[in-house]
Amino acid sequence: MIISILTKLVGAHAGVVIGRALPYILGALLMAGAYLYIRWDAYNDGVAETTIKYETLILEERERIRKAGEEALAEARSQIKQLEERLSARNEEIEEIKRQGREDPHADLPAFGVDSVRRLNRIH
Repeated sequence: MIISILTKLVGAHAGVVIGRALPYILGALLMAGAYLYIRWDAYNDGVAETTIKYETLILEERERIRKAGEEALAEARSQIKQLEERLSARNEEIEEIKRQGREDPHADLPAFGVDSVRRLNRIH
């Protein structure tokens, strides 16, 4: 049927040649189409695998950064607590030195007394 249509359209001799070559041409086109489909499918599979791989790596990195941030925050809070304790102790020491200075009977003298020098030396 196809050969008869081709012979009417392009002539008897060309129609027969095209009719005999048509299955080979269609086969070649089918194989090329299958090849392109397989390549396209493999490309999409590769993209999907790569996307999953890097999304997993990104999630792992985010988790590592979150844990490191929590550890750093805990360390900073610990240091803040230690510094507040040192500040409190230092403030108590300064208040004690001030109290001793107010009670010093020689505080009105124009020169420093031994007790005043010792109090000053305690501040470092």
